[in-house]
Amino acid sequence: MLKNILNNKNKLPLIFLLAIISFLSFNVLNKNFFKNLRFDLTRYNVYTLSDGTKSILKSIKEPLDFKLFYTKQIGDLNPVYQIYYDRVKEILEQYVLLSNNKIKLKILNPKPFSDEEDKAVEYGLQGAEIMAGVYGYFGLIATNSTDDEEKIIFFQPDRSPFLEYDLSKIVTNLANPSPAIGWNNNERKSLFDRIKNNTCIALALIHHLRITHGIPLENQFEVFSKIAKFLIIEFVPKEDSQVKRLLQNRDDVFDDYDIKTFERVAFKNFENIEYLEVKDSLRKIYLMKNKLT
Repeated sequence: MLKNILNNKNKLPLIFLLAIISFLSFNVLNKNFFKNLRFDLTRYNVYTLSDGTKSILKSIKEPLDFKLFYTKQIGDLNPVYQIYYDRVKEILEQYVLLSNNKIKLKILNPKPFSDEEDKAVEYGLQGAEIMAGVYGYFGLIATNSTDDEEKIIFFQPDRSPFLEYDLSKIVTNLANPSPAIGWNNNERKSLFDRIKNNTCIALALIHHLRITHGIPLENQFEVFSKIAKFLIIEFVPKEDSQVKRLLQNRDDVFDDYDIKTFERVAFKNFENIEYLEVKDSLRKIYLMKNKLT
């Protein structure tokens, strides 16, 4: 069923819930599992730009300035960074094209002891030591016409699967930061209305929102129900090493965070279509359909 839904002729446009929820702590799945997950999702074109991102880019009204900082010596020392830089640059060029050039991209090579390095430091980008006392940079600074600023202080290759989310969140924050405004609240739609789409993916997410940020499951699913017809969501139990790490320095007051409560809350607004058990773990990934659509 999951395969049939994702492979239908009108391929479901995919967006990340993260495009609307800004949070600081996000830990992905262990590398072996994530590689397997990425292989599976690649068949469904998850790693092409989603329709939600394309819609956001087409809606930009005023210019946005993007400055990509990349010290080439980083890639010389570790080819992984060169490969990732090529991917970041390619996707940013797609953003420029799809925004009808509303996004202005400038690429800088902040060599050691250069003016570009001074700018990178001034912007607060994170340096990576390439030799004793010498640092390289691989980050992004984005601004709008009112000097609002968003940044990625350092592009980490292990966040590659979330690159579109990271970039689209920046565009959304800079291009349309306000709620619905204007005559009859229709001059500019709210963020929920702008990003509403068919499918939302929430992998390795809800335990962070519940434990790190204290957002109850009921509130999370209230948001999910507003933005998508289909939901692909992962439940990570307390027995999982990542959840144990989150709990190691805080009291476990999260009695509502268990599989029974998760399913009870989820199934109020969503119908469960199918679930998969993640190999060699207690995690489960669910495909659900919104009951209200």
